[in-house]
Amino acid sequence: MHNTMVFDFLDVIPMPVLVSEMAGNAHSAHRPRFVNTAFLEQIGYGLDEIPDIESWFRLAYPDPEIRKAVENDWFLAIDRSLAQGRRIAESSAPIQCKNGQKRWFIITAQVRSESLPNMHIVTFRDIHDLKMLSDKNHRLSQTDQLTGVFNRRAGQQLLESEMARSHRSGLPFSVVMCDVDHFKFVNDQWGHACGDQVLCRVAQTLRSTCRNIDAVVRWGGDEFLVILPATALKDSRIVADRLRQSVQSLECRWEAATVSPTLSLGCAASQPGLSLAELMKAADESLYAAKLQGRNAVGVASE
Repeated sequence: MHNTMVFDFLDVIPMPVLVSEMAGNAHSAHRPRFVNTAFLEQIGYGLDEIPDIESWFRLAYPDPEIRKAVENDWFLAIDRSLAQGRRIAESSAPIQCKNGQKRWFIITAQVRSESLPNMHIVTFRDIHDLKMLSDKNHRLSQTDQLTGVFNRRAGQQLLESEMARSHRSGLPFSVVMCDVDHFKFVNDQWGHACGDQVLCRVAQTLRSTCRNIDAVVRWGGDEFLVILPATALKDSRIVADRLRQSVQSLECRWEAATVSPTLSLGCAASQPGLSLAELMKAADESLYAAKLQGRNAVGVASE
């Protein structure tokens, strides 16, 4: 009777609620005993589809790797709350709803309940739209507005992360500094709108020529930086020449004219004892050497 009254109360709450009964000490022994109307409307699964907690995790997280990570995080949060004498455990995760849509929720479990002993009351607060907006704002904060590649701030963070990873693994990484040749002439001859189009086409070409793990950064006006994880200096030279040839083949049409941009590129690789500032200086010096060769060339730092 008491449980029925509590369930009747939970059923009118507009937020999805699931109540599970502890059938043993193990987390896997929990058995869902109640879902409210909001749970059925927003998440979609009925009690007949989730006879045990493992069934819930299989439906909500169909990818095995994601499911394992979410389970570990969730049960760790519960154990931590119990150990600290707290009544609430909380986590956030995307849930695969019955309609096939994946939505983000803040999941809160009342792990100690006087009204429902031996039960966990779990609520699901839909934060999907807020999460998407946050992710979008994060992407925008890292993206160059004109070209769509990483901006310098994001590039600096990527460099620092790659340097730390290189120190841990002992594997080198390389950077390629790229400069659009005679870009001032393009702006002076055809205007800044034409120059902007050239920069966008160059950025797109660099991005499409690189691997997925590589990062293309707009470093400054007509300068781009390409970060090549797990790449030795000799291999960065090959990549740089591929980038040079790809850009050289571009034809940017502007009104009655055709603009054919070229790049000068400078390569440098991380080394033990070499700081990030020294690495970037080596890349700049290599770029300068490429320009001294007559541009549309690749310079390489000495090892």
